[in-house]
Amino acid sequence: MIWVFSLHSSYLENPHEFEIKFIKPDGKAYIGFKLLLDEDSAASNSSLSRGELHASYRSGDITISALNSFLVNSSGWSSLLLQISNMVIDEPSDYKIILEGAGHSWEIGRFRFCYSRYPDFEPEELRAMQANPDIPRSAVINLSCKECGTVFKAYTSLERRPDLEEDGAVWQYNLQNEFRCNCSKTIYNLKHLRESMHGMLAHNTRGLPTDYISRYTRQNVQSIIDRYILLLSGDHPESMYQVFIEENPLLLAYFHPKKWYPKGSVMGLKETDFTVLDQQGCLHLIEIEKPQTKLFTKDGQPRHELTHAYQQVLDWIALFEEHPSAVLETLKLSRSDVSSVTGVVVAGRTTREDAKLLKRHRMTQHHKVKLLTFDDIHVNLRSIMQNLP
Repeated sequence: MIWVFSLHSSYLENPHEFEIKFIKPDGKAYIGFKLLLDEDSAASNSSLSRGELHASYRSGDITISALNSFLVNSSGWSSLLLQISNMVIDEPSDYKIILEGAGHSWEIGRFRFCYSRYPDFEPEELRAMQANPDIPRSAVINLSCKECGTVFKAYTSLERRPDLEEDGAVWQYNLQNEFRCNCSKTIYNLKHLRESMHGMLAHNTRGLPTDYISRYTRQNVQSIIDRYILLLSGDHPESMYQVFIEENPLLLAYFHPKKWYPKGSVMGLKETDFTVLDQQGCLHLIEIEKPQTKLFTKDGQPRHELTHAYQQVLDWIALFEEHPSAVLETLKLSRSDVSSVTGVVVAGRTTREDAKLLKRHRMTQHHKVKLLTFDDIHVNLRSIMQNLP
């Protein structure tokens, strides 16, 4: 969290030291920190020494650092950027900002923290989160009292984690109304964590005393790749490839899904294998063929199996364009959710013999339909694994 303070040099004429406090509605200081001027700065009111800044109130976890020098311009106003980390606001409220120095106290501003309950995840969102390697599996927040050392851990996850509970963490939905330390000097309202902590999984919130546990490791992804390669080596019904993708949604990470839907109907008329709404609002209507599907004839023309799959997705797109409201209602989406619609056919392999034909075909194919091979999905999985820590 970055704060910008503008102070007039008249505040700094006497003291070499002044203090800024955030005051809660009950009159107690939530956090306070001192700004120390060095001798040269005090004489000229020109700068504040970087690093001569420390927190003096509340949790020992809070850290404050200056992001710039303290410079006074010709009009006498100074701006200071402060980064405050691990600042936990346990309930919505109004706060005053008080400047103190030389026996005086000035209210220099007010701010308000508001709260809005994070909605429960829809099934389509949960599936999309499992297809996103950047979304954590779990998040653990650590709260403590700097006076008596009492430590409290709460965690959120899409499923209960006995291993985290054995380590003393309390599952989000089992949280009590408040945490009170042993000396009763630190009290946190836990109601909002109980209601909305799962939102941390969707947004990977930083700046909190939080540990994030990755959903995927290199070992996990390698296991998926190994089983995927084994699957591609056999000649199976299309349904087997569809089931594998559904059970291993990381394969859909190629589309950066915000929501995805398994095999289902569009208006009860045309059945897609998968439907993916990506982060940019593009709706992908996906047809899964087989890796054994031959893509091109000897003279480089698309084979019947491929053109038939293209026509299938073009029919879906036409249906959407003709009845957009009905299709969106089926998917429980609004018009504002979808910015465009495209069709995707996943078929065949990227062979050395077909590489040039595939490149040329992609340059000339219908702009509303995209062809992916099963090897394109494999390459994306490899890239995901390499980017994991």
